Amino acid sequence: MVENSPSGGPLSAERSNTEAPTFEPEAQQPQQLVQQKASELFDQARYQAKTQLRDQKEAVAERLDTVSQAFRQMGEQLRQDEQTMVSQYAEMAAEQVNQVAAYLHNHDLDQLVGEVESFARTRSTLFLAGAFAVGLVASRFLRSSPPGAASPAS
Repeated sequence: MVENSPSGGPLSAERSNTEAPTFEPEAQQPQQLVQQKASELFDQARYQAKTQLRDQKEAVAERLDTVSQAFRQMGEQLRQDEQTMVSQYAEMAAEQVNQVAAYLHNHDLDQLVGEVESFARTRSTLFLAGAFAVGLVASRFLRSSPPGAASPAS
């Protein structure tokens, strides 16, 4: 004998519709929360990295301004000492360093990254050679630093 449900239909058909409930919305909710949190953390890390890089770019530009002024003073001193040939080189170096500093001051981080990427694509060999040279100079500099100079003071 087939039992009838309150709606009048057979009970077995009603059970088949309700026995296998799907929990997809509940299962997806924690996954969506994790993805949302991960996205928020990624955005926060990207913002902090950009802020630090922007600050470092400005610090480098300021240091280059100082170096440019030092070259200019050296050029003036050499001219006073009647070493005009060397003073001209010092002044040319001051102008080149000043141009790099002005370039850094006048371009934002995204523009700089875009130009470096473009240069790396068009002149990959030169870019890799330059990156290798910078790495060598940086490693020599770090090796010559006194121990503990690279670690932050506590």
